Amino acid sequence: MKKILLLICLLYSLSTIAQSITANTGIGNWDAPGTWVGGNVPGPSNNIIIPSSAKVKVNATGLSISHITITGTGQLEINNPFTINGGAASSNGGTIAIKDDLTVTQEDFTNTGSIAVTKGKKFVFSSNATTLTNSNGSITLNSDSDEFSSLVFAGTYVDNSGSGDRITYSRFISGISTTGVNNWNIVGSPVSGEIADHITAQSNLATNGSGASLVYGFGTYDNTTGANGTWSTFNSDGSFTEDLLESGKGYQMVSVGTGATIAFSGKLVTSDVTFATSVGDNAGEAASATGTRWNLLANPYTSFISINSNASSASSNGSDYLIKTANSNLMHDNNTGIFVFNGSSYKTVNSSTSAANAVLAPGEGFMFGAKHSNTGDFTFTIEMRTDDGTADTFAGDAMDPDRSELFIALSKNESNYSTELYFLENGTDGLDYSYDSGTMGIFNNPIYSRLLSDDNGVDMSIQTLNFDEINDKVIPLGIHAEAGEE
Repeated sequence: MKKILLLICLLYSLSTIAQSITANTGIGNWDAPGTWVGGNVPGPSNNIIIPSSAKVKVNATGLSISHITITGTGQLEINNPFTINGGAASSNGGTIAIKDDLTVTQEDFTNTGSIAVTKGKKFVFSSNATTLTNSNGSITLNSDSDEFSSLVFAGTYVDNSGSGDRITYSRFISGISTTGVNNWNIVGSPVSGEIADHITAQSNLATNGSGASLVYGFGTYDNTTGANGTWSTFNSDGSFTEDLLESGKGYQMVSVGTGATIAFSGKLVTSDVTFATSVGDNAGEAASATGTRWNLLANPYTSFISINSNASSASSNGSDYLIKTANSNLMHDNNTGIFVFNGSSYKTVNSSTSAANAVLAPGEGFMFGAKHSNTGDFTFTIEMRTDDGTADTFAGDAMDPDRSELFIALSKNESNYSTELYFLENGTDGLDYSYDSGTMGIFNNPIYSRLLSDDNGVDMSIQTLNFDEINDKVIPLGIHAEAGEE
């Protein structure tokens, strides 16, 4: 009897070991039997091997496997959502084209080949316990004017530090328009270790002048000088002096033509980032004083991050968000929220902003007005990461039943501006901290509203009122325009 039981246990143990299935050389679809040696289409528990000269397209939906190894010139093209559920996945010199979302749910991932993520698609590691080894391999994330790829990762990142940078974010930057107007972007580096000289060496970056007078479409904002702060661009000496691009710091940038990508190369940022905020003017209030309260920051991660609790509630990677209490305590009472430049004006995001509009793309920059009495470190956390976003901030979304929104737009000289009114359960006629946000005094804001109660002369970019009183309000609206302007 003991011998029989031993035999049964041995057979059961052997049956649970995942079987390996190898791809045939040539091009084949995942769900075609002819793609695989032996004619067996892989199942969820199989280990997959894609050898040199084999090219496999993931053409079916709902696919998941245990483990995959790609060697030599082997290629995997992911055209539908694909999941690796267990075991160590590796790309040993092979190529992975992520043209739809790839999710790794557990264990480790080794890349010694080439991985490219298509614009608007995601490469997601669900577990923070994962080690991503990217030694002698490369991962490139791509974007265009309104779609941004994302690498969501917060585990342990390992690369061969002696052989150069292994993560490249090819970040779209708006270009100089045909009218000669510079469509500046506010951006930061979504990787660590990038240097200014690498940015200025790229031909896609706009330049002006020549020789000793050459300046680049790339520079900084200083809130300690000038009534509105000072924007400056780098020359070769300034770029060399700037050297390392600080994580979390925002820069102004413009590319050639109608827009092009700029490559940010370095290492993954897998931990929290802090940025020391400042207030440049003496009183923290007067526009005529030297300097401003405005700080220029940027998302330091290769993934989208949640701006408010509406967005983070939909996040699959954490519950933290950018304008959480610790960060909003640094914000001036009249400007609670962040201000994102959209090419012609600054758009405001605060606690009233709905979920789909409250995510910040990789490297996307923003301004916030610091409180004179309480400057400190603004903190980005890995728990802010989300895989909910694909586009730049301010994409449309469905309306929740317990809220109403009224956006009033103004078009001026081919530029668009707006002021936003929200009707929520917790809104009041007075100043609602983090739900009401004044306009940026350093920027032309041609349309705004005013508070119904306790108006202190502050032009409001976002005003939140009570949902139950939506039919009972007369809201002051202001427009700044010159005589004769259209």
